[in-house]
Amino acid sequence: MISLPPYLGSLGWYAQLVGRRLRGENGFPEAERKQYCRTVIGGHGEPMTLSVPIAGGASAVKRLAPDRLEVSMHGRWTHQHLGAIEAVYGRTPFFIHLFPGLSAIIETPPLSLPDLNLSLHNLIWQWMRMEDIVNAATASEMRSNQAVARRGRELAAALDFRLSVIDAAFRIGPEAVLALPFAAI
Repeated sequence: MISLPPYLGSLGWYAQLVGRRLRGENGFPEAERKQYCRTVIGGHGEPMTLSVPIAGGASAVKRLAPDRLEVSMHGRWTHQHLGAIEAVYGRTPFFIHLFPGLSAIIETPPLSLPDLNLSLHNLIWQWMRMEDIVNAATASEMRSNQAVARRGRELAAALDFRLSVIDAAFRIGPEAVLALPFAAI
């Protein structure tokens, strides 16, 4: 089992992770191989895929375990990713709160893909206070609190769980975590 979060993982992946934590399980859920170096953000009309270039290219992605991949600093991918994120989310309510931390990591990324992904994951996990939802309640307690359950279901219905977690973070903020236990159950 690979213990590595994907690159700016999808909200669905985070729902699986929260579900695992609520059940007392450790480790990260596995992701599709390409998700370790790709993410999908909401575009203007169409979703947009952001790919981290990997040293050795596509053949390295196919033959090496994701935890052994290294980031290639070839090209201007950091500038392109941050520009795309700013273009899509720059006017969202929580952009000014999360973007500085996100850009600090992406502007000067670690060369190890696991280190890059883990740095981004830790930032998002802490900023969205996901540990609070795990520590605050079990899944059954979440469902029994009617106000929390109602808001969690409303948010879950409004979110696209295929998009990167940053979509929910920028648009809804830390409150988006209320949707995760309901998607994971």
